[in-house]
Amino acid sequence: MESIVFNKITFGTTPFSLLQTNNSYQWQDNFSRVLGSHTTKFGGQFLSQAVKLLPDFTANGQFQFVGSSTGLDFADFLLGLPTTYNQGFSPPFHERTRYLGFVAAV
Repeated sequence: MESIVFNKITFGTTPFSLLQTNNSYQWQDNFSRVLGSHTTKFGGQFLSQAVKLLPDFTANGQFQFVGSSTGLDFADFLLGLPTTYNQGFSPPFHERTRYLGFVAAV
């Protein structure tokens, strides 16, 4: 059912909801060794990130009655004269990022 919005009350479905899941994993390690006047360093890093967004923006629609035709929001509703109607589609969003790096210094 579409949501219906009056000046002081709203009923119907929620016009906007967002489900977001984030997963991040990181591993890194470093090694240093001093031999006389020389220092040797090695290291590495791995990073994995995933973001998943499932938005729902007025998928069923939303009627808004503010009384722009008759001066009363409920009278506009009874006459079927909405001030605005919104309907949209928000596709899901999935992003994955992976990073792998190594370092060596002699």
